[in-house]
Amino acid sequence: EIINDDEVYLPINHQKDFELQVLPPSLKEALRYFVLSTAIRYARGQNNDNISMMVNVSRFKNVHKSVADCIKSYLKTIIESVYYCGCGSKDDVFLSLEDTWEKYRLGELCEWEKSLKFVHLVLKEIEVLVINSASGDSLHYSQEYGRKIIAVGGFSLSRGLTLEGLHVSYLIRNSNMYDTLMQMGRWFGYRVGYQDLCKLFLTSDVKDRYQRISEATSDLRDELRLMSRLG
Repeated sequence: EIINDDEVYLPINHQKDFELQVLPPSLKEALRYFVLSTAIRYARGQNNDNISMMVNVSRFKNVHKSVADCIKSYLKTIIESVYYCGCGSKDDVFLSLEDTWEKYRLGELCEWEKSLKFVHLVLKEIEVLVINSASGDSLHYSQEYGRKIIAVGGFSLSRGLTLEGLHVSYLIRNSNMYDTLMQMGRWFGYRVGYQDLCKLFLTSDVKDRYQRISEATSDLRDELRLMSRLG
């Protein structure tokens, strides 16, 4: 999915004292998608698995905190909305959940009523963690019950940390270096049992850069095969 509202809400070239006031609509949508797709994973019996979402939008630690605080606040509104829906009242937030469900055709993967039974449980178990050197949050995963984590960070997320059960990534970063971009690309790997739920939210510029990396990697492999044949 292409992010096209970042410059309005969270510009790439922000300063370290930037404080996010309102979540970009694209990030709200990504969060709704994570909640709904995680509910589908619960319906598939994966409720004891580790499940993760990555939010990588800045290299500044103060920005990580403000983003995480806004995410927590928005998740709280979803919890309240789902609760009131159970009492027979649908508000704009709940209607946006339904819109996200329809937009990504999740009904082809699970019945709405079945997944909705798990949404409240998912929201109750999600932890929003700030992952950087100044944070006290822990990314240690449980192999028994599984953690449901939204990891917000920058360099730490880009360099070596494993995000278990990752199936949603939201990335607003800028780099021309292939190795840096590859480190940020934490969605690579095997996703047995939930490949159909994986979703990337990227700016068009980042998408184009990953496309160029893919083409360069393919060219390199062709050259290696040619050199191998030539001895």
